[in-house]
Amino acid sequence: MAVLRWRPGIGDPTFIGWLTVAAYMMGAAAAIWALAGARAAERRVIGVDERAARDQRSMKHVWLLIAVTMVVLGVNKQLDLQTLLIEKVRKRAYVDGWYGDRRRYQVEFILVMSLAAVVAGLALTVWLRRTLSRMALALAGLAMLVLFVLIRASSFHYVDRVLSLGDGLRLNAIIELSGIGLIIGAAVQWQRVEHRLEAESRSDGPDRQSGVRASSAAL
Repeated sequence: MAVLRWRPGIGDPTFIGWLTVAAYMMGAAAAIWALAGARAAERRVIGVDERAARDQRSMKHVWLLIAVTMVVLGVNKQLDLQTLLIEKVRKRAYVDGWYGDRRRYQVEFILVMSLAAVVAGLALTVWLRRTLSRMALALAGLAMLVLFVLIRASSFHYVDRVLSLGDGLRLNAIIELSGIGLIIGAAVQWQRVEHRLEAESRSDGPDRQSGVRASSAAL
């Protein structure tokens, strides 16, 4: 009979564990910062360039998705909820008698999750086709983190051993911090580009807006 080994509490009370949680919160803050910039940009171009407004609205939604994901993963870093899920599934496997065939189900789980990730990636690519170059770095960081969590949730022991390699700063911490770093870097770069575009729009804003009003009057 499987024994439930997960207990409520802090899952990784080490320096690296808390550093990773802090990094997740920084990633969430950076995404919210970018979200606010996208919202301001959307308001700025509404009525002037509707296509640009739609693009900003799409990016705003993606930054919101990233911010929520960062918060969830940061909380999960210490609560370790995927371990609770794994333990529940393992216990059910013992009860139902298919624990001995668990490797097949683990492989199927990874395949299904990978297929879902590909479908989600394609959907995002189509949705952000006009702004993909600006969001590519953030989406790469998000994909890295989500894939990392899914691989850990598959509970392959040899995968856990590989991810635990290293003294102090282990491979799993390097992967997580790298993914978060990509998102923070993408948010900073996104804001730089947005500020440049805002400055350019201010320099020719009156002429552009008068032209739009003239066109509307002609119609």
